[in-house]
Amino acid sequence: MWGRRHCKGKYNKRVWKYGNKIKLLFSRQVVDDPDEVNFVEFNQAETHLIAHCITPGEVFPCLDGIVMVLSIHTGALCPVAARKSPFVPFRGTWLANDTFLYANVLEDFPDDVQFRACKFFNNGSEYSSLNDLIAEENVETKTVLQINQPDSDPEYGKVIDWSQWNGGPSNDSGVLAETKEKVLILYLNNFGQTNENELRFYKVDLDSTDPVILEPIRTIKMNCSGLQLSADHRRITVEGHNWRVEDDVITMVIRLENTESTPEIYGENQPMESVTLSTYFFPHVSPDYVAAESDRDVIFLWDRTSRQTISKLSHRLPGQKNGVSAVAFHPRDQEVLVTVADDCKLRAWMSRNRLNSIATVLFFMYKSLPIIDILQSERILELSSFELPMENDWENLTDPILLSVFSYLNFHELNNASKSCKNWYRVTQDESLWRELSFRYLGSRFSRHDDSWKSELKRLTYHAPVHLHQTCESHVDEVYNVCFSKSGKYIATCGLDGNVWLFGPNTELLHSRQVVDPPSYVNYVEFNEAETHLLLNCMIKGDTGDQCLLAVMSIEKKFAVIAARQSWFPNFRGTWLNNDTFLNADVLAYFFSNDNIKLVACTFYEEDLDDPFLLERPLLDRLSDNNVDLRSFLEMERDEFRPHFVKVIDWSEWNRDSPTKRTEDSNDNEKVVILFQRSLEWDGVQRIVFYKADIDSETPSVTDPIKTIFINYGCTGVQLSADHSGSEQDAAVIWDRHSKCVISKLPHHLQDPATQNGVSAVAFHPRDQEILVSVADDCKLRIWMSANRTRHL
Repeated sequence: MWGRRHCKGKYNKRVWKYGNKIKLLFSRQVVDDPDEVNFVEFNQAETHLIAHCITPGEVFPCLDGIVMVLSIHTGALCPVAARKSPFVPFRGTWLANDTFLYANVLEDFPDDVQFRACKFFNNGSEYSSLNDLIAEENVETKTVLQINQPDSDPEYGKVIDWSQWNGGPSNDSGVLAETKEKVLILYLNNFGQTNENELRFYKVDLDSTDPVILEPIRTIKMNCSGLQLSADHRRITVEGHNWRVEDDVITMVIRLENTESTPEIYGENQPMESVTLSTYFFPHVSPDYVAAESDRDVIFLWDRTSRQTISKLSHRLPGQKNGVSAVAFHPRDQEVLVTVADDCKLRAWMSRNRLNSIATVLFFMYKSLPIIDILQSERILELSSFELPMENDWENLTDPILLSVFSYLNFHELNNASKSCKNWYRVTQDESLWRELSFRYLGSRFSRHDDSWKSELKRLTYHAPVHLHQTCESHVDEVYNVCFSKSGKYIATCGLDGNVWLFGPNTELLHSRQVVDPPSYVNYVEFNEAETHLLLNCMIKGDTGDQCLLAVMSIEKKFAVIAARQSWFPNFRGTWLNNDTFLNADVLAYFFSNDNIKLVACTFYEEDLDDPFLLERPLLDRLSDNNVDLRSFLEMERDEFRPHFVKVIDWSEWNRDSPTKRTEDSNDNEKVVILFQRSLEWDGVQRIVFYKADIDSETPSVTDPIKTIFINYGCTGVQLSADHSGSEQDAAVIWDRHSKCVISKLPHHLQDPATQNGVSAVAFHPRDQEILVSVADDCKLRIWMSANRTRHL
């Protein structure tokens, strides 16, 4: 049981009391062999302990159950009071700091069980024997509950306030209220019929002078091997048999309230070998976790939300030991757990979070650290007692000890430790430390790319754009696309609301324009190299059907649309060939003699748009303008594939890694066209084809691709530059291109993930890969930066 001190006992003849440093403070031989102490509990003031002792009775083979009170605040464990109970297994509990509960029977009514409040007085006497302590008249008794139960014996009892049962404040302060109305929780064991065992809840008044036989306010049938009350007095944890399945152990968490709620059930079909007086278990519950033991050598740790097993904590019992007997969460910190078992050891377990917090104290405050032996790399870690040297002895620590201590630190703490002295700097550069950190952050499958693990971890944690720097709210509906200009000076977005937005330095809004009215929308935007125009892909919804338009918007002329052409293929987005020419896909059967697919260079000419009327002309009116010259420069056969996305690079860029392929007569008009094509079949494959083309060719012919990549899964977007990111339902995902591992997931927190598609587009800064932008159906533009860039800002 946890207090500011920790205390546990099972099959022991001593009661141990532990302090804050997991250090033995007191011990006492309470009973002699073969007697035993099988239960201990602190009072709220942490001044006394209840100890339940089992001793041989006057007539063999009967046993006696004794509830004993030991004083702590006197500087030792001193017996103060004791009472013998005819119910051997009943362990008693605290009613107040100076009052405990025990069970008795009346000689005139042997079928009635009386539960008495025993208020003790410490007269400072020393007792030579347990019988003298029992005979001492320093205990005032008063009956608080009487029940008629001829076939059952009480085994466990717990007490909470009546106000808490009715939804009052929890016991977070760790102090019971002074109210006299309580709820007494009793487990009654029917030794004749196993399926008649019951957990009962009674309302009692401690001030009552004439208690009568009461009926329980709630009853639960169960077979119980042990129970514990949570620190906030809101729940009780029970471990026992499932009478529906023979030899099956289950753990239940029962909410203590006046309405009957369904218990939380945990368990992994743990077999029970035997059920005797000495076979008992004490599980425990915290706000988020449940810990329970088995009659083997492991503790099961469950998550209360998912009901899944988090970890199994082993005591490694030798031989035929019965197993783990009790667990307890710290009452104010669920990341600390203690366990005891038949290996005669108390083990303290902590989360990695608590471990690192203590390690920080180690470096900067020179405090003692109760940590050295890690037995598992699970969420809960085993810690054993360890005292660190004094401040003037730190320089004498050997490298293995320093490496062991440093292994508990995170990335930032290890860097801070390296600044302490030259010796620590030398040890912190050990590759084994940074390798373990890399595996901890990135997973065990991560492979190193740089020369050292430290530089690799720094590249992926300090220089990756995983920190949200700014959120811009502009669109009123889903955002479909985002892009940087070539210099990185501008950012453009478009979306379902038909708007196009232009952001300048420091994400200042420079221009915005309603290009089309809903339900029409703009789903693609791209800068030309000179950063003077934007190419848009617009889907126009009409009564006669949908049509796809490629439009050019001038940045310098107040975001006016200056040219537009209809695309034969509705999913073809187009791209720039140069600053005044964009690429369209068409069959163009009306002035070409065949039905092949042609890629058409569309060169536009800007008009004088000083007239405000011309600036505000609707998009569809631009289709009739004659300011666009059309010229086909690449032709391909019209097969079962249709073009969707297209990108263009120079032929010299294609051969940049192969100097032998370059020719002296190569010119800037030779391009490589990268075209993504989708099959007309619903379940057909997709492909990316690469064509070499001369944009000055006057008579283009059908050209075979120089390379083809078939894709057997769906493709929903293509970017020209090698990209590190993708998306999930509500997050952009960043991968490392070298190890193929996920670095981070950047959330967008969609309001309705069931109806919203998720993240739509991402784009890295063209000259700084430590800056990333993303857009999604949450109508927001998010800017992500690395820790390095954030620090510079």
